[in-house]
Amino acid sequence: MSILTDEQIQQLVNNYVTEQLKQDLSSRAINGVGLVFTPADDLHFQDIASASRDLIGSFIGDYKQNLANSNTMEVQNIGKELLSNIGINYDSKDSSHRHFMLHLLQGQIQLFETIYQ
Repeated sequence: MSILTDEQIQQLVNNYVTEQLKQDLSSRAINGVGLVFTPADDLHFQDIASASRDLIGSFIGDYKQNLANSNTMEVQNIGKELLSNIGINYDSKDSSHRHFMLHLLQGQIQLFETIYQ
């Protein structure tokens, strides 16, 4: 069992959000769309940007609801991978690991809110 410090948790989450924002900008520069996008359907949205913004808005609402309910299922795979990358196996019984997942969920919301703007 590896207990995570608050500093480790913050660093892992900050690094993840920063890397995702870089990838989003790179995707926009190369492909013309960010990492989260959906095609326009011409009925509701005239362009990909508007459709994608609506999708991200839905994600933000869903993730905030999950955070309010302490439901980290949406970020569990990402969190397990981030921990594995530093040689730690996720332990759902470890309070520091659960704390990490909640912070990661907050980071994901921050990421979506930044992309949404």
